[in-house]
Amino acid sequence: MYHLTCISRTMSSGFENSYKKSFETLEEAAKYIHDVWYDEYCQDYEFPDEWDEEDRGCPFPKKEEFTYESLKNKFNNKFNKRRVVLIDAYSKYAALIPNEVMLEIY
Repeated sequence: MYHLTCISRTMSSGFENSYKKSFETLEEAAKYIHDVWYDEYCQDYEFPDEWDEEDRGCPFPKKEEFTYESLKNKFNNKFNKRRVVLIDAYSKYAALIPNEVMLEIY
């Protein structure tokens, strides 16, 4: 079982909102993340336009980073093979991680 966890924190107060979605296989998770989640997430947060690369220290992830093969490789190349962080760029301006997204095996 795979769990996709998305956490968003407001830049001003740090108020946290999160949700989880579960999948039976990595293939199902990858299909959802690539085909549905990525576009909805970008639309909700106006990414990549509102992503401040200078503040966060990295560019916004491209959709190609969320294919089945790339997610499988991320799990295989990690020391902790039970969790892959998809987004977690720290904002120096807000002194927090405003958007945190991870995929975990349970």
